Amino acid sequence: MAWVALVPRVPRPGKLNRLSADIQSVFVRPEHRGQGIGSALVEAATAHALRLGALHVTVHSGRRAVPVYERLGFVSSPELAEFVGDHFPEVRFAADVAGGQGMLARILSKRHNINCEVIDPRGWVLKGVAHRALPYTADLADYYDLIIGLHPDQALRPVVESAAAVPVLVLPCCNFWSPGTKLGRDALLAAISEHHRATGGTAEPVTLGFEGPMNRGLVLRPPSR
Repeated sequence: MAWVALVPRVPRPGKLNRLSADIQSVFVRPEHRGQGIGSALVEAATAHALRLGALHVTVHSGRRAVPVYERLGFVSSPELAEFVGDHFPEVRFAADVAGGQGMLARILSKRHNINCEVIDPRGWVLKGVAHRALPYTADLADYYDLIIGLHPDQALRPVVESAAAVPVLVLPCCNFWSPGTKLGRDALLAAISEHHRATGGTAEPVTLGFEGPMNRGLVLRPPSR
């Protein structure tokens, strides 16, 4: 089961009816876990809230469930946007790959003057968030100054390969880099770093300032030309 709490927001000029939504009480019986049911419930609840006009969709979660929500496009905290703003001051156009509802893109656009759009085939973004509802491929990198991959799953390899052209911030969650090989978090980051450095680029390990086991990643920069 999953519940959506819809909360009216204070009106503003030109927008009298404003809603926020919070996903609550997501629960799957133990014998049915591990089959993607929880993720499907969250996606359905989010899509329902957006159809009803919610401007924001939030969720409050225990630490163990944080990676699940992050894979679905929720941002742990504004620290990721702050990191992007501080480390990439030259960026004006960015892509958030597999960015889900687009909260990160919205924060970057509003607070950091970075035009950011979501590239995600699911296509269920918040109102007003620029997006492309298609799978990400590395050739799209030429349109942006920065590619962000926060747990990009199947898009991990094209996100990393984008660093041949533009800077990339990637925080991998699962091993979609080499599916036939068992790689823990450190080994996965090392494999990506080795691959990119072999092309002449640089790979800088980073740890972001939000809680959760998946807050470590890499800043990949293109080879010098």
